[in-house]
Amino acid sequence: QKLPGGLVQHVARWRISTTPPGADQPQRYGTFEGHCTVQGVRAMAVYIGTRPKEAIASSAEAEAEAESAEAEPEVSDETWSRSFMAGRDAAVLLQRHAECAEEQEELIDFAKETISEHVISGDVLSCEEVETLLADIGVQIDPDEASELHQRIADMTRPDHYALLEAMAAAEEGGGDEDDGTCEMCERETRRTWHHLVPKKVHNRILKRGSLPLNLQTVSGAECTRIWLNAHGIKCCRPCHNVIHEHESEESLAENYNTLELVLSHPQVHKFVAWNSKQVPRGKVAKSKSGSGSGWR
Repeated sequence: QKLPGGLVQHVARWRISTTPPGADQPQRYGTFEGHCTVQGVRAMAVYIGTRPKEAIASSAEAEAEAESAEAEPEVSDETWSRSFMAGRDAAVLLQRHAECAEEQEELIDFAKETISEHVISGDVLSCEEVETLLADIGVQIDPDEASELHQRIADMTRPDHYALLEAMAAAEEGGGDEDDGTCEMCERETRRTWHHLVPKKVHNRILKRGSLPLNLQTVSGAECTRIWLNAHGIKCCRPCHNVIHEHESEESLAENYNTLELVLSHPQVHKFVAWNSKQVPRGKVAKSKSGSGSGWR
């Protein structure tokens, strides 16, 4: 079936058993049922070490039908952008939380493509649907983190997900323009944004009650004024800034993660910062003291 933007909708149902290299017993790769491109069908076939005749035949038929089908309205630039970001961000999450991620690289790439295609198709996935999709593809996730990961990937398929993230980040910024320097979280030389450790959305409530959160009342120089609340923050890179807001509400950040030390103590934030500190910045950035280094990420 021809989809907007020239993609081909393909429904594949396979149940295949094979013995991967180094395995003693045959392993069932599972049943895959969903929407993917012709290239996606072939990629899965190559991964499992076979090329099912049905998949190849139906792929050829789909290509022939696509060539003769009337053109559908093109997908908007905004949808293409969201599909790219959703696939990219889902892959990053899976690389961080999948068991033996390097061994599952091809499966993660396949999951990335599938998530992108769902966004292009306008599908908003539920947490349960993401869990089923990853299980059918065969991606193995750390059981302790699976539930949260499934929900975060499901959120990425929502049309308003990235707009909400940008809005929250924009609301938090207010400590001046972005600048170049050392991120206070991952310690990379990169472009930095301002993060209010007590989110601005909560300022009015705190000022109305007339007292800071208990742990801040003992901080030297702390006072329950709008000036102090606006000045109480950190400068961090955009990825570190985003991950703070992904895991806690603004009310929780204000009460429980209102210092740099507390932010870094959050298990998911800590894990991300450890990973992000090893990433090479991209784009424009202030040079390090040694005179090397460029980019911002």
